[in-house]
Amino acid sequence: MYFAVSDPHIHGQSGDHPHLSGSDALIQAGVVVHPDVDVPRGRDFLRTWMFRAEHGRPFVTWKVASSIDGFIAPDAHTQVSLTGAATKAEVHMLRSQVGAVITGTGTIAVDDPQLTSRNEDGVPRGFQPRRVAVGQRDIPADASIVGTDGLFTHARTHEIGQVLAALAAEGVHHVLLECGPGLAGAFLVGDYVDDIIWFVSPLPLGAGIAAAPGIHGEVEGGVPGWHVVAVDDCGQDRRLTLAPDRTHTDNCIVHASLL
Repeated sequence: MYFAVSDPHIHGQSGDHPHLSGSDALIQAGVVVHPDVDVPRGRDFLRTWMFRAEHGRPFVTWKVASSIDGFIAPDAHTQVSLTGAATKAEVHMLRSQVGAVITGTGTIAVDDPQLTSRNEDGVPRGFQPRRVAVGQRDIPADASIVGTDGLFTHARTHEIGQVLAALAAEGVHHVLLECGPGLAGAFLVGDYVDDIIWFVSPLPLGAGIAAAPGIHGEVEGGVPGWHVVAVDDCGQDRRLTLAPDRTHTDNCIVHASLL
């Protein structure tokens, strides 16, 4: 039996209760195994599952959509559609690939999002992620995010680590963060964001709300810097994929030259 990568150490598991990996079980059954024949590709293919096993929380992707000059809305009370049809379709596809979508109660109050995965005709796809609202604010029973499918959870807390740990315990290994600047800033300051997918519209707003204002100086040494790993066209928009540089804390600004 050949396999690409060995099972990771399971986060939080004590030495008194060793994990019997798949390869251990095969060896005990008398099967000859050849482990780790392609570790880089194996880890890449299983990266969110491996991350949850090793860190005890889901891998978090922050999805952002902004104007060309870096704003997500003209003010805190106005909903605006910045990106085109191709980006919207891409976001629905992203939702179908994660176990949960997290937003804040403030975003629900302003935008009333469904946060479901739908096709181009607006019909829900077969698989739907869990929908999690974080925050103390009450959510109306008729809010779009609540739905009738039993997949909605309101986490009345600001303890992000607890929310993520609970999702991991329920088997969720990948989370999509779609929220306003307050919750996004809290995730960034807590070092809970593991990659960013940033959709940039060619439309300017001139002024408005930044994606995550006020995060500089919130923690000692700042927050992890980021580097761009891919820039792709998405219809009229640009899609930037960013990865964290956790080896230092130089804050990274996405410059207009990349857009």
